[in-house]
Amino acid sequence: MPLKLSLNTITPQFLPKYDDQETIYDELINELTEASDLIDESDVAFVGGDRIYFGDASKWKKFANSLKLRLAIHTSKVAGSKWKDYIAEALASGVFESNDDVAAYHYGTSPEHCYFYEGFFVSARNDFTLTRSFIDILKGQPDTLNGKNHPWTSVVDPRLSIYTTPRNGQYVGIPYGIPSASMAAAFRNLAPNIYAEPPVVLAPDFPVPLLTYAEVQFIISEYNGFTVPEYAEGVEASLRYWAGLDGVSLSDSDVDDYVDNVSQNVDAEAVALQKYIDLYMNGMEAWTEIRRTGYPTQLLQPNEISTLSATNEELKFTTLSDTKGLIVARVKYPTNESTLNKANFDNAVSRLEDGTNNYYTPMFWDKRRTEGPHPANK
Repeated sequence: MPLKLSLNTITPQFLPKYDDQETIYDELINELTEASDLIDESDVAFVGGDRIYFGDASKWKKFANSLKLRLAIHTSKVAGSKWKDYIAEALASGVFESNDDVAAYHYGTSPEHCYFYEGFFVSARNDFTLTRSFIDILKGQPDTLNGKNHPWTSVVDPRLSIYTTPRNGQYVGIPYGIPSASMAAAFRNLAPNIYAEPPVVLAPDFPVPLLTYAEVQFIISEYNGFTVPEYAEGVEASLRYWAGLDGVSLSDSDVDDYVDNVSQNVDAEAVALQKYIDLYMNGMEAWTEIRRTGYPTQLLQPNEISTLSATNEELKFTTLSDTKGLIVARVKYPTNESTLNKANFDNAVSRLEDGTNNYYTPMFWDKRRTEGPHPANK
């Protein structure tokens, strides 16, 4: 018998209180556990409208458990957190087993096309491109301007030609954090011409990855103490997944060579950097990983040199004054909350650094400032 809800049984919450972050994480993980337990794999999950797994209940169950891995690893730096227990539970219940399980939202070509395509080709936002820091990571180039090494110097990532396109035979990213007036014409002429030769991520029906098998393998590697087999499996899975999206045929030898080159020293940096590369087009999760781990170190930090001017003047990456010279650590609470929900807003803000609604108070799992730049897992 269908469940009927009466409006009289629902208590409206016009002035909600702000739960603390740890409570939210625990509740989200508990909900994922409950959802996974409720899924009947012998039945169809949805009869229509499922643009991720098209009704496959088994894959939805794996997705719930794999998402539980992601949320659990977020809290790995927090003393007393239950992240290891949560991961063990998820693994026992069943997580992604191959690229066939990847959770991706499948857009059509029209009218519901991918929003990355929408931004570039419908809204004509031509002011986005890949940064030089990221391109250099993919090219295996160290940052000589800031004296930063690359863990795999001279090793070119096969995903470079998938993520973007060359211009005049070269892959050159744009330096960021500098005034537009300082952007030399030479850089503009070398930036990828995505309108002439758009990469696969800008196709109207690009299936946006929400959670990949590669990410799951990197999480398991970290959970096991940065183990090589799961790390290597994650790297290979990422190469083959992205190549498959682009219709590129990577030979077994090309894959094996790259995996071997980036597996000589598997540690926290290697796992974090490969996960960051795989998280291309998933900026929110990549941002989370930067704040959680401190990697990649190759990304520019405030006051580091972004590029040199035509006169060899050092042009530096600077941030807005209200970040306290840091990369943004959180998103501010919406301004209208200060008037529409003032008491609860004020209470929440009072728990932030300096008692202000700011960009620099770290999340509860971000321990870089209290325990060093790259905290160990607890």
